[in-house]
Amino acid sequence: MAENWNRHKSFLFGSYELSGGKSSVKNYANKGTGGFRTLSSGLNRLRTAFRTQRFRSAIAIAITFLLPLGSFGVGGIATLNLGILISLACLPLWFRAATSYLGARVIQALMLASIVCGLLLLLQTSTTHEIIPQRAAALPVTMLFSALTLGVLLWARQAINLASLGVAYGAGALLDSVIRAGEWGENGWKYGYAWPCAVIALSLVIGRKREPLWTLLVVAALVAVSVGGGYRSLVAFAVVAVGLYLCTLWNKNGGDLKRGLRFGMSVLAIPALAFVSLSWLLLGGALGSIAQTRTQEQIAESGSILVGGRQEWAAAVALFRQSPLGFGPGVVPNPEDVAVGKRGLEAIGANEDSYHIDTYMFGGQFRLHGIVSDLWANFGLVGLALSLVLLVAIAWFLWYSGVNAYTTGLQTLLAVWVAWDIFFSPFDSNWRYLIFALSLLLLLRKNHPQQEDRRAAFEFGQKSGPELSPAQHS
Repeated sequence: MAENWNRHKSFLFGSYELSGGKSSVKNYANKGTGGFRTLSSGLNRLRTAFRTQRFRSAIAIAITFLLPLGSFGVGGIATLNLGILISLACLPLWFRAATSYLGARVIQALMLASIVCGLLLLLQTSTTHEIIPQRAAALPVTMLFSALTLGVLLWARQAINLASLGVAYGAGALLDSVIRAGEWGENGWKYGYAWPCAVIALSLVIGRKREPLWTLLVVAALVAVSVGGGYRSLVAFAVVAVGLYLCTLWNKNGGDLKRGLRFGMSVLAIPALAFVSLSWLLLGGALGSIAQTRTQEQIAESGSILVGGRQEWAAAVALFRQSPLGFGPGVVPNPEDVAVGKRGLEAIGANEDSYHIDTYMFGGQFRLHGIVSDLWANFGLVGLALSLVLLVAIAWFLWYSGVNAYTTGLQTLLAVWVAWDIFFSPFDSNWRYLIFALSLLLLLRKNHPQQEDRRAAFEFGQKSGPELSPAQHS
């Protein structure tokens, strides 16, 4: 029986010396220590690989490419894709990146606070309005992923150069548009391909010789395609962006105050001149007969291209006067809300009984066709504050780049584009573009050791050259 016990001990604890009566537990422990050392060494090597620039660049490019792929929703959640999942898995890599950029943490905090505000609004409006549960859950999730995406892209902006970031994200957005080609109908360029093509093309010229010349050629090509594709807004974006881009590059003489005043005057004058010039060209038929007819109809209906083209603003203002606190995500407009919105439309001469108003604007949810108005309606005053902070961040980038004669065509065009979207484009279909643009426009904190890498796309390795971050020029 003792011999059987010895065999069991030998199996459990290692070899057993019958003659001496002593076990080899110590030897087994030593072997175990060697195994733990091997495991620890492997983890250290893996940790070291995570810290290498090559690995970080590869992960950053992969995540950046996957983030705009909205066609590949996971688990029935349209906004949850593979890029978001990988980002969550790599949370320790990018979590602190936002602290390097002015206003990034404030924006993320407002995004999270807006979710709380929206849920509180639901408690208030649930007694007077119908609520769609799927929509009530989807919008807060989208806002949460917006905060996450901003942090990831700010980290990727440090891990790879600006051009590579633009090409990777633009390529992912272009692939998503190709997959969803059936949704665009006859307006494929306007709704599906213009944004990613512009981002890719302008990213490819960053860091090249004669970059300003290449930038102007790319913008000219975008304008030509947009005229043929009936995308009037992009023509306006391009004209304003080119004006600001050239003023930024030429604004080198004088002190900071003089350069700031000069650029501020340019910011006010260029959009006004562009609006007058493009209105004249549109009405004259220089940009095509379709654009001419549409412009004439909008002016005849409401007296202005802007008011006629974005009538939803009149309804949004009327609703704000009635319910300044907002409504909450997933809330269905009740008859009183619809009546208030239609009165606002009637005040500008719009047809308040059109199919667009009954089906799109108030058909099961509030669709006010503007990021600022959508955020207010769904997330209340916190959503409105978030929109104002986004506008301040864009204006700060334009002013700072103008004073320091530093910018790229990509950043300038996106600044103009996203400023328009905040006022006149819906949040649902533009939040990914908004967050990407914001990740390029937030300025690095002064004296931060991270330098902005402005080499050509996919040129990695040791950085060289002067300090290129606009936030470090002063």
